[in-house]
Amino acid sequence: MMTNLIKFINNKKGELSIEFAAVVLLFLVLIYIAYDTYSSIMLQSKLDRTTYTVASLFRERTNLYPIADEELGSSLSSEFSLCRQSTSSACFKTYELFDQNQVNQMQKLATNLMNKDVSINIDSLFILQNPLSPGIIQDAKFVTTSGFSCAGGTCSSEIKNYFNTLPKMTASSGGSYSAFVEMSPFASRVSTQKNIKGRWVPIYRVNVCINNDESLYLKLFNKTRLDSDFLPNLCSEAVVISRCNSINDATKDCPIYLS
Repeated sequence: MMTNLIKFINNKKGELSIEFAAVVLLFLVLIYIAYDTYSSIMLQSKLDRTTYTVASLFRERTNLYPIADEELGSSLSSEFSLCRQSTSSACFKTYELFDQNQVNQMQKLATNLMNKDVSINIDSLFILQNPLSPGIIQDAKFVTTSGFSCAGGTCSSEIKNYFNTLPKMTASSGGSYSAFVEMSPFASRVSTQKNIKGRWVPIYRVNVCINNDESLYLKLFNKTRLDSDFLPNLCSEAVVISRCNSINDATKDCPIYLS
């Protein structure tokens, strides 16, 4: 038996066919990997462009949506009332607030641009000035609102977990402010409010996620798309500042948010 095994190993017949099959198999694996990588990169690139388009349009809402008052924020996760001196008769009316309907419309827009179902999360950061010490960031109050809309009305658990674990826009560490707070520009202006010469411009953060349906690997082997998977769900983020033409009287400035 040992002799037969040695003869089999030393037999050169069919060697070329075996080597050819091995090379073809290796070549197919390389093509498979190259296609999976290329399709995912192209899909991520398209997602990035879509996210930037949605974010840019969202901040240019003056001509798209009616003016909103502070009550709209309560339908999301608002913790504040945008009113002067906490008097309901002097509440701000501004395009810079948004409601769930607007988030849903942005989700539909992203879906049309991507030509596939997407999930979207929109956060906003407002810096409320202290009227007694205007323009002093140390005395200001940071408030966020957020809303999300998912394909079919329900986010997958993985995408929802991604949205829930996004860095807080007001989070700080080591006594320093978050990057989002530092990113908010202080815009000087002539104000109707005494001693208040400007305002911090609100910031919007738009996150869009999709299932990586282009991945052959996920189609064949791993349809759960967990965060630990190879080529999981694809997500993109864009951060923009508000562009406001917010008061009915076009001669007036954008609102200053007071704590």
